[in-house]
Formats: sequence, structure tokens, C-alpha cells
Amino acid sequence: MIELIDFFKKINTEVFLCGGLVRDFYMDTKGKLDIIKMPKEYFEDKDLDICSSVRPDDLIKHCKKYNIKHFYTENGKNHGTISICLDENIYEHTSFRKDISTDGRNAVVEFSDSLEDDAKRRDFTMNSLYINLFNGEIIDPNKGIWDINNKIIRFVGNTKDRILEDSLRIMRFFRFSITKNFGYTNRDLELIRGLSFLLTRVSEERIIKEMEKMLFDKNIIISTTSKKFKDLLVCFDDERILKKFPICCVINTMFKCKFYHPHHIRNNVLDHSLDILNRTKHFLKSNNDKFYQDNKTQLYMMYCALFHDFLKPANISWNPEKNHHQFIKHDSLDYITNIIPLRVLENMKISTKLKNLIKYTIQFHMRYWSVDIQDKKSIFKFCLKMRDKGMTEEDFRIIYPVIVSEAKHSSSIVEQRKKSKIIIEEFFKINKIFKETSLSDFLSESQLKNKKYFTRFVIAKNTIVKMKYIYNKVINGRDVKSILKG
Repeated sequence: MIELIDFFKKINTEVFLCGGLVRDFYMDTKGKLDIIKMPKEYFEDKDLDICSSVRPDDLIKHCKKYNIKHFYTENGKNHGTISICLDENIYEHTSFRKDISTDGRNAVVEFSDSLEDDAKRRDFTMNSLYINLFNGEIIDPNKGIWDINNKIIRFVGNTKDRILEDSLRIMRFFRFSITKNFGYTNRDLELIRGLSFLLTRVSEERIIKEMEKMLFDKNIIISTTSKKFKDLLVCFDDERILKKFPICCVINTMFKCKFYHPHHIRNNVLDHSLDILNRTKHFLKSNNDKFYQDNKTQLYMMYCALFHDFLKPANISWNPEKNHHQFIKHDSLDYITNIIPLRVLENMKISTKLKNLIKYTIQFHMRYWSVDIQDKKSIFKFCLKMRDKGMTEEDFRIIYPVIVSEAKHSSSIVEQRKKSKIIIEEFFKINKIFKETSLSDFLSESQLKNKKYFTRFVIAKNTIVKMKYIYNKVINGRDVKSILKG
């Protein structure tokens, strides 16, 4: 941060670190260390938010004068935000400001010379800490340190006003209380419940992003036995919210789907899905494979874990003979009687690849367990089915840790991972043969040239003949071209 400090000293303006970085730094060190002396690794994957009294236009002029790389959008600049590149980092600088008006999503701001004005517009007291980079002093205008020490999340000023300014703060309230394990007052909870419908003002993308940060944090275990998570689910249980946000609709539906089955220790679909999600997190934390260190891959896996059983509520029935609930064909997209859940998934604002991965997990998380690893025919049929659905080896690598997380014991999980590796190897081999196989491999030259024969028989029989060819090549390890051509 030396270059950053030198730059602001040149323009004779004090600069402050702010936001989540300062909050987490205090929680990690209790303020006993100098943030400027922290190693570079501490700042990796962290948002480097800074603020000062300098106005955006003035900051741009200073950057140009001292040849400092910088960039901004017009909308960001109008709200006081300019990104500057120093110390091999990107710092997001925002000028001190105060809100003039807001509609719950967008604010009209006025720039200020006062840090206190800036602190008043922050969401929570713990997020309104600042560090003066000139002297290392922690500045706490809203008693955020007291709240951090007592593990309480509290709005800055009036709770209702802060929510009316930005409705997304409802989601952030629950996210921080769950991920930081902070408590809150009953008064704030009641106010939030009464205002939860205001979430409909927020875009679906922002809601999804908050849900991801909350549910997919690898360092926490999520369960509906948690009072905080239950409080969030109560806020979701509003027709206006469920109608606008498919992700909230899915989670609410799974939570309300109660069931009894002797093979399950949980009594609702959401809790079972969260169990699988928590086991998937454990896999990701303990696995050193580079493939699973990719952030996007981890996100895909956790979505698949959360939604692998989301068709169950649409397929639940009571079996009077066995005296428990059953979910017939809850792993089949072809036989589902209620297509509403699939529409909900299609309407969710997530990538097409992620939607497909969720569908693959739904379709194969039960079928996988019937594969006999000692039987080549069984593996072949399973791989062929995956290929038929459009899956790739990479897709299976993503979903298999989710599927094996259904195993009851850790020893069984280890065995299933070995099984999955064999399936991946065979799947790769089959795909390779498919790619290398052409019509000329199993049709004679005269058959290929005979247009009438080709149109009447080849198109209809091509798939069957090709399957036989590849089946014999994989299962028996021999070339059967001559047999097929004959």
C-alpha cells in the first residue's frame, strides 16, 4: 500500500480503508496489528475499498498528472467511484458522500468533506469502520467495534430508514448474521419481517448473488435447525417474493415438503439437500485437485448439491403398504407429472451450463448407485446414457462428488470415489471411440454409395449399428468391422 499512501500524500488528502476489509481485519486481529505491514497474501481475493474527501473529477486529474492508471464508468463516477491501480492492486475509491434521496434501489448522492456523513449512510455498524492509512488509526463513528466484540449485527441509525434506502440490506442482514454468527434484536427482526416484501424491488441477480455468498460459504454449515436460517425462510414465505424469485420459490418449496422415510434422518427435503451441500463443501475443502479449486466449478457443484432433489416435492406420495413416503421417478425429467418445478428452474437467472448440470445431477444421482463396477456392460450402459443426455467427462467430474455425498459413511464415500474414477476413465474411452468412428467403419463402400439403401436403412439403423460396433470394441476389446459389414 506504499504507492497508494505516497500518491495521496502528494495530493495532500487523507485516505481511508473502508468496508468489509476493515471489518474482517479487526475481527482477525482485534486491531493489534498494523494493516500496512500485513503480508500481500492477506489481501488476496479481498475487495480493496478506499475513500477520501477528494471529488471524482479531481481524482481523475490527479491520476493523469502523476500517470496513475485508472478507470471508471459514467454511472460509477456520478456516484463517486473511481478505480485506481497501484501496488499491483486495484483500489476502488469512493468520495465521501451522503444520500439526498433513494427509491430502495438507486440513490441520488451529494459529495461531502465529512467522514461522519459517509459513515451515516453505511448499512451496519460493523461495516462502518475506517482505517486512516496515514497513521493506521481505526475510526469507529457508529460503535461498530462494540457490536463486533459482542457479536451483534445492528443497523446504522434507524433500521426502517436503512431498509427503505436499499431493500437488499434485508438479505445482507441475514447473510452476515449466518456467516459471521452474529445475533440480532427481536425488534430488528420484526421490522424486517414487516418490510420483507420490499425485496421485490431488487433485481433477481442481486438476490442470487447474496444467496450464493450465504449458502455456499465453505466455512459454515447450513441447516434449517439454525434459528437465523429459519427466520430468513419465514421472510421468504411471501407470495410476492416467491413469484418474482425462482431461487426463493425452490428453497421454500423444499423446506415445506415434509416426509417420513426410514432411510433418511431428515424430515424435509431442504434439510436433506443442505446435508449434501455441507458434505460437498467438505470435499472441496479437503481436495487438492486443481480441477476442484476453480471458483466456477465449486459454484456449479454447490448448486447441484442444493438442487439435486428439488423435484421431490412434485413427486411425493404415501405408500400405505410400507408406511412411509415415496418419491417415484423424482430423478426423471421425462416422467415428472408436475412441470412447474422445471419451469422454475428454466426461469432462474443462472447460466445454461449450470441448469444442465443441475438436470444431470437430478437424472443420475439415483441411477449411479445401480452401476456394478465389476460389470463392464453395466458401466457401458451408464456411460452411454450420460452421453445420450449430452454429458461430457468434465460434467461428470463436477457432479460425481455431489452424488457420492449421499453415501451414509465416510468409508463408503471413499469407495464410491474410486468407482467414479473408473467410470470417468471408461466414459473418456467411449467418447474417444465415438469421435474416431465414422460410417465407413461399419458400412461397405457400396452401401455408402447406394442412396436408396442409405436413406431407407442407414439413417434408421446407424445408431444401433454404431452402438453395436462401439459396444464390442469396449466390452470385448476387439475390432468387429468385418462382422458388421458382412
